[in-house]
Order: sequence, then structure tokens, then C-alpha cells
Amino acid sequence: VRFGFKTTEGAKYVAIAMDVQAKYGYKNSVANVAMMSFGTIFSFTTPLADCIKPLSDAFRVGLENGDTTHAMSCGSMQLLFRFLSGQNLRLLASILRKQYSEMKQANLTRSMRAVETIAAAVNNLLGKGSSQSCLPTAVGEGPEIVGTSHVLISIGSILQLVNSYLLGDIEGAMRMTTKLNDAPDILAGTILPYFSEFYRGMSSLTLLHIQRSQMGMAQLKTSLKRCKAGRKKSPQNLSHHAYLLEAEYNFLLKKYSASEKLYLQAIEHSSAVLHENALAHERLGWFYLQRSQHENAKEQLVQARLLYSKWGSRAKVKILEMKYSCLSAS
Repeated sequence: VRFGFKTTEGAKYVAIAMDVQAKYGYKNSVANVAMMSFGTIFSFTTPLADCIKPLSDAFRVGLENGDTTHAMSCGSMQLLFRFLSGQNLRLLASILRKQYSEMKQANLTRSMRAVETIAAAVNNLLGKGSSQSCLPTAVGEGPEIVGTSHVLISIGSILQLVNSYLLGDIEGAMRMTTKLNDAPDILAGTILPYFSEFYRGMSSLTLLHIQRSQMGMAQLKTSLKRCKAGRKKSPQNLSHHAYLLEAEYNFLLKKYSASEKLYLQAIEHSSAVLHENALAHERLGWFYLQRSQHENAKEQLVQARLLYSKWGSRAKVKILEMKYSCLSAS
């Protein structure tokens, strides 16, 4: 897959590896194989939510059998997949506490700090301050393979990127995309660079709405091209990204009819991902406001608020209500 072969080809070989592992009971390689399968290949071919449990199980098996490197990768990847698949934030916070405790027992300080980064982003979206963190402070130093921390840091950076964009910190979002671009090989072969590219494109769009620039338009076109490539590789997980980004691009080109249709397609294809379905409704509401279709705008924005609330993000709901006056009366 990393060298450009079809994902379905990679999936065949991963299935064989898993069969061999199960047949001969190779527990020492469970976390490694799980990361290569559910952390990479299967994340393209199956819903992200279906990859969570195998990665979570492999995290614990890896710890039990001394494979710290791949156990930590599996553990952090399943946390990120929980977030990216739209799992309720309060549930995610409780899972973070449990996994953090398991890492502390194994004295995995670097991994604990990486989970703290993820927890900070979740706390921000929940609308909690730093004093209300769902995790205790990491203490002490512990043995761990250094290379693992690069993967964990990149995973944390993606979550911070999404957090920054959704909460309106575009400068922070662009800073995270630069950080991720500085280490492209770390996440190569995974689905994660496509998520990063989508939020980079959406952040660039926010800046373009403020001030047009050739550099910004060039970045947007690059992001759109990559998101379309992602849609081909994983239609069920990445289609809505391409549709939403293309809708925004068409709005900039004043192709309003095409833009509206693309927003609606983004809503349809993101129905299984709570926060990104909310985002698609939010952006369509914004589109209707620009077109002076106020009733349509209110309908979409009310739906966006409902979905963000169901996701558990009080902070995002508050931002919506402050930004759009039509929500204060509904």
C-alpha cells in the first residue's frame, strides 16, 4: 500500500498474516499485525469504528507480551479512530482515563504524555478548563522505545488539528499541519494523512474567505486533489471530505448551484460520523446565509447544533450560538 499497490491487494496479505498468527498462536506479534492491518490497511476498506476493538485488544495483548512499541501504537491509534469516527466525547474521556491508568502501571511515561495531549484536545471540545482535566498529571520516568513516541506525537497532532479547526483557532490548525508535513513518513500507508489534508484544506478556506491569495488557492487545490484521491481509496470513510471541500471551492468560484449539491452530498455521506455530519450542516447553513436564504440557514444550523451537542462538544455549541444570532431564538 505504501508503494502504491491497491489496498485490496494489501488486505489479502494481511488476512493471510492474521490467519497464520491465529493458527499458531503467535501472541508476540499480535500488536504488530493489528497495527499493520486495522491501523493501516483495513482503515481504508472498513468503517473506522470497526477497527477500534481489534486495536484496543491488541494494545493489551502487546503490553502483556512485552511488545511495548506496537502496543502503544495500537492504543493511540484506536483512541484517534474513536475520535475520528465520531464517538461521544464523554465516553472517549472515560476510555482515556482507563488507558492512561494501564500505561501508568506499565511505567510508559512518554506514552502517558502523548495521551495527555489527546485528553487536552478532548477537554477543550467538552468545554472543560485545564483544572478539570480527565487525567492526572504524569509523573516519573520510565523505559520505552524512543521511536514509538514519534508515531504517538503525530497522532496527537492530528487530533489537535481537528480540535483547533472546529474551535476556530485557524492559526493553531495551520501550525499543526506544518508539524505533520515535517514528518510525512511516520504516518505513510495509513488513512491519517487524508484526514490531515482535509482539515488543512478547510483551514485554508477560512483564510481565503477573509482574504484571497494565490498561495491560499494553490494550497486549497492541492488539498482538494488529495481528498479526491482519498475518496477513491476509501469511499466510505473519506467521501464526505472531498464533497465538502469541493462544495467550498465551488462557492469561491461562485458556482452556487453546484456548491449546494455538493454540500448535500457531504451531509449524506457523513451521516455515520457525528461531528463531521454536524460540520457539513454547519457549512451548508453558512452557505444559505451568504445566499440570504435565512430560513434554510436556520434549519441547517439548528441541526448542526443538535449534532455537536449529541457529540458532547459544549464548546463548539457555544461558539455556534455566539456566531449565529438565529440560534439564540431557537
